[in-house]
Amino acid sequence: MTAATPVYDRLLVTVADTIHRCGHAIYADSDPLMIEPTTTYTVGFHVKERSGGYELAVTGMPPRTAARVLNDVSERLWSIPGAFLQPDMILIDVHGYTAKLRPADDSSFLVLAHALYEHPAPALQVLIADPNGAFPDDPAYSNGINVQRLL
Repeated sequence: MTAATPVYDRLLVTVADTIHRCGHAIYADSDPLMIEPTTTYTVGFHVKERSGGYELAVTGMPPRTAARVLNDVSERLWSIPGAFLQPDMILIDVHGYTAKLRPADDSSFLVLAHALYEHPAPALQVLIADPNGAFPDDPAYSNGINVQRLL
């Protein structure tokens, strides 16, 4: 594990401890300048047997809401025997939302997962439908209040 600062080293230790206790951790990478929407993602999820080898990510939601969405998706996976996460999977009532799993085009934002496991991991982005049922990767999507940047 290589790290640039003692603060970063402590963060990695804290995240590793959370993964050990809870199975995975969730990290929100907020943009202090508010130029980009917050990206919230799992760390340690991709090594679980039925994860499909993916971490999960959400953009454009407050971190606490995003954490609830990510935990809801992971709990659904474990509650359905033999289920595996896969791209284009539609999930109903994920913390009150309809969600779709989309492969992220670039997973370089998974900085903590890459540092802890010392290899890149792919990600599935959890997209949330608008009130009309369209997702952010659909031209019919109306972004409403929260902008979900595609990863």
